[in-house]
Amino acid sequence: MGVLNLRAFNDRALMVAGWLIALIGFSLPISTAMDNVLLALMLIAFALSGCFWEKLQSVLRNPAVVALAGLFVLLCLGTLYGNAPSTDRLKYLVKYSDLLLVVVMVPLFGDERARRRALTAFAAAMILTLLLSLALSANLLPPAKWLRGTAENATVFKFQITQNLLMAFAAYFFASVAAAESVKWRRLAWYGLALLAFVDVLFLVRGRTGQVALLVLTIYFFARHLRWRGLVIGILATLLAVLAAWYFSSLFRDRLALTTAEYERSKVEAAADESSSVGLRLEWYRNTLRLIAQRPVFGAGTGGFPHAYAGFVTDPQAVKPAHPHNQFLLTATETGVIGLGALLAVFVWLGKSTSRIADPLRRELARGLLMTFVIGCLFNSLLIDHTEGLFFVWMTALAFGGVDRRPGRPQLNPGPGTLLQGTD
Repeated sequence: MGVLNLRAFNDRALMVAGWLIALIGFSLPISTAMDNVLLALMLIAFALSGCFWEKLQSVLRNPAVVALAGLFVLLCLGTLYGNAPSTDRLKYLVKYSDLLLVVVMVPLFGDERARRRALTAFAAAMILTLLLSLALSANLLPPAKWLRGTAENATVFKFQITQNLLMAFAAYFFASVAAAESVKWRRLAWYGLALLAFVDVLFLVRGRTGQVALLVLTIYFFARHLRWRGLVIGILATLLAVLAAWYFSSLFRDRLALTTAEYERSKVEAAADESSSVGLRLEWYRNTLRLIAQRPVFGAGTGGFPHAYAGFVTDPQAVKPAHPHNQFLLTATETGVIGLGALLAVFVWLGKSTSRIADPLRRELARGLLMTFVIGCLFNSLLIDHTEGLFFVWMTALAFGGVDRRPGRPQLNPGPGTLLQGTD
């Protein structure tokens, strides 16, 4: 094969990889099996695209790669110690391995066309999920095996925590696109989608983590665009939304009442009942904090939480979880304050690095993503969940594609400020 033919082959493979990473944006809210197929094909196409020295240089200069790949290296080191079985160490390391995909995704998202296609694909998937969720809540969909929920809890492709977290971010995404849109009817259409997504998260689906994230993102959105007046408006809007949900949504009211009852019951119970979501979480948090105090510096090792927790909590009535449903506590248990500090540093450094993103839309999406995941990690171990963990890496790579972490270096190939604008 001649040099010109090889170069043409590499370029075609790179183009295919760019399309595949965009399609992952559509599959993420819908199908885990589709995610895995697309990821495998993307990695093959990337391997065939060549030019690895150029890609390596762009990777080493990117803040997202340094942050996420650095965290993965630390977690790899965590497998070298502790008393957990080797199978547990490998199992959890595989769960964390999505972090390493940033090394491949950032070079692919260096192309503005790939970024635009990816945002369009994600928007399409979330709009589809939103419309089906609204239809399901209105009893307009017949029973089907692929539907996760019911009219009383209108989840579609994913379970309630995942759908509500993604939909909360989607509401912020739609609103951010609307704010950057200059054409009036398009702006109104995007704001309409944002409002429908807001209603879906707060009124129609039970995922409490997504509801908290949605309210925080709402306040931030108004404050970001209207400054101090927006802060006041955002707070008032969220308070009115919560009051409306309390009076008009039995789903929200019953869920909030249940949360309060479970919290009060957890104060007097020796071991939380398996049906008490809040009680179990509070019990796991308390025990995990005591467990961390035993090995505060290096922790029990990556994958060591289940073994360490089972050995620490000997009450046969207590539920022994695979993880504490809090990413910060899980990381501290596995890799001590060193790992916890690294995880916090990842969020802080990425937050500071968003100022280097030239495209206003992607800059706002990066900040919204970080807020969503900081909140989500308080109530769930998101980095070991397939959809949430992969989405975090995928969207981070998209937002930081083409960004150079070196001082004084501008972003390479900045994209347009709106979703569907720009030329190829």
